[in-house]
Amino acid sequence: MENLGKFCKDAPSSAQFQKLQSQADFVINRPPSPAVVPLALMHEVFGKFMQDLQRHEPTYEDNRFLSELRRKMVEVYKDENERNEEFNKVCNEHSGALVSTNRR
Repeated sequence: MENLGKFCKDAPSSAQFQKLQSQADFVINRPPSPAVVPLALMHEVFGKFMQDLQRHEPTYEDNRFLSELRRKMVEVYKDENERNEEFNKVCNEHSGALVSTNRR
């Protein structure tokens, strides 16, 4: 446990930190284990999304929508509600889909 105080002094990515971690009485899982379950296996909807994403060919209209959305979202707004209203407006103009701006 005498190494515990040294952890706070070194960045987690430093060689010294990694050396101390291997000598410590406990480890804090840095770096994280590479054994991660892919998102597509968590729920079938994510798997379907990944399949759709691989097959989708962006259209001119898709590109126009994203270009306008990017241009509008980098502007400065007086508050988040005004930003939400602009986001909703752009989505509505391009798809007819009304996006809820209700915030709790």
